[in-house]
Amino acid sequence: RPKLEIGTTASPWSPNPADPEYYADTIKVHNGGTYPVEPVITATMHADNGLIALINGQGGVLQFGNPEEADGVERKRSEVARYEGFDKEPAGAAYKTGQTNSHYYYIKAQKNVMEGSVKYADDDGSAVEPVFLPTNSYYWEGPSVHLKTTNASDGSNTKSFIAKWRYKFNSSVNALGAIEMTLDNDTGVAYEVIIRANYAGKDDVDVQVFAGSTLVFQQTLNRKVFSNGRYYEAKLTKLGNTLNLQLAGIVQGGIKPSEVITRTPPLVMPPIALTPAQASIPITGATLWFQRFENYPYPDMGVYDMDIEWLNVDYWTDLKNRFGAGDVVTIDIANRAVYVNGVPDSTLHTIGNEWSKFRFNPGDTLIQMVPSSWAQPFACEVALREAWL
Repeated sequence: RPKLEIGTTASPWSPNPADPEYYADTIKVHNGGTYPVEPVITATMHADNGLIALINGQGGVLQFGNPEEADGVERKRSEVARYEGFDKEPAGAAYKTGQTNSHYYYIKAQKNVMEGSVKYADDDGSAVEPVFLPTNSYYWEGPSVHLKTTNASDGSNTKSFIAKWRYKFNSSVNALGAIEMTLDNDTGVAYEVIIRANYAGKDDVDVQVFAGSTLVFQQTLNRKVFSNGRYYEAKLTKLGNTLNLQLAGIVQGGIKPSEVITRTPPLVMPPIALTPAQASIPITGATLWFQRFENYPYPDMGVYDMDIEWLNVDYWTDLKNRFGAGDVVTIDIANRAVYVNGVPDSTLHTIGNEWSKFRFNPGDTLIQMVPSSWAQPFACEVALREAWL
């Protein structure tokens, strides 16, 4: 039998980071001896990875890890676009400005004007309430507060949302007034809910809903249900191209979300099918406008909190992968052994690995390195000891 002699010098292929082949997915290994040898292959991770696969020119395949492993998953969540409890002046509040569909009374000469001021955390605790000027020289008039909203984390500001305003509106036969609760942008109204006492001599209160500049819903409230001395929640929801509104009472003295009670019967607006243009209006801010009409008495009104949230926002959740950045995986072909960071790991062995086909014949052998489809390539080093007969 021929005597096998092992060379005294190792003949490794050592990657050089300055070499263009360093991150290539194919490397060439040279066996300068005269006898097949079994190398030691070292794979170093530069980032998360779920798979180390090696394919050589002799038809051999080795696989460690899971080719189906994902880097992460897409999930959905709600995200706050703006929340205010109004126990103090909100950051970035702007006054006497904001968007509305009520620029004038009937004709442009009959101006409606944003003027006056507001107070926070007054006798009703956490709330924003109007402070009207002593005399109203216009038609509908009163103070406004404008606040910026944030986009969803995916950058969008036109998708599904839920907006909740908790308010009081204690009206009377003689009182004329309104609260406009608006989601808007720099060019106009996106969506708007208005609670309005509009009729002198009648104790009527209406709710109106706008999509853009279009009135899509109006109804007179049942004053036996929506009576004075209670707090209410206006909940406006857009899911896709459908707009919904619900008005309901909340617990006296409490405005936490867990304390919302759907009184019987609440007002529920029939779902409104929005046009594509109405369903894609950007939302970048919110306006509250408190109004009185001319110099009539006005309702006791205020907004206790405002909660605007984006719904079903896509976000990426990173999953922990089999291999992480800096991990070193050593594959000892002769001993059919795998080490991760110097520790033996028998869980990485895959049935069907062709170890015998990784005995490299004299000459050159090409090895293709295959990571997970979403992963960065890993660095690979092959060390072998040449043998001669």
